[in-house]
Amino acid sequence: MNVLVRMAEMGDLGKIKEIADEFRDELGFVYEAELVRGVQDRSVIVAEVDGQVVGFNYFRCRKDRIAVIYAIAVTEPFQRRGIGRLLLRKFIEIARQRGCVEVELKCPAMSLGANLFYKRCGFKFCGIVDGKKQKLVIWKLVI
Repeated sequence: MNVLVRMAEMGDLGKIKEIADEFRDELGFVYEAELVRGVQDRSVIVAEVDGQVVGFNYFRCRKDRIAVIYAIAVTEPFQRRGIGRLLLRKFIEIARQRGCVEVELKCPAMSLGANLFYKRCGFKFCGIVDGKKQKLVIWKLVI
């Protein structure tokens, strides 16, 4: 399987939004306008297999040099194949190039697989907070 991880383009928005909606329980509602802004700002990357977008990572690099992941997802048929790790690697590369020194994200506590994924990728558990609808685990990674 040949995976290409690249900056998202406007033509990818439909598939990115479809994937975000597939994971609405985990990600919350992701507005298309946010994704458009993210693509324009070069803050969305996608994973592509055989010309098909199968995953994405939407992030921001803040002025305090912390990169925040707002949404990362890989479609069900392509999970557990290393695509999430490839998206994280590319994102960390971009975050470092933009001067970031740390990554931060929040993940629903009920998403056991996702939380295990972040732990396995070297993120450190930093606590649990109340989200709008559910408890969220805070993860951080020094880059």
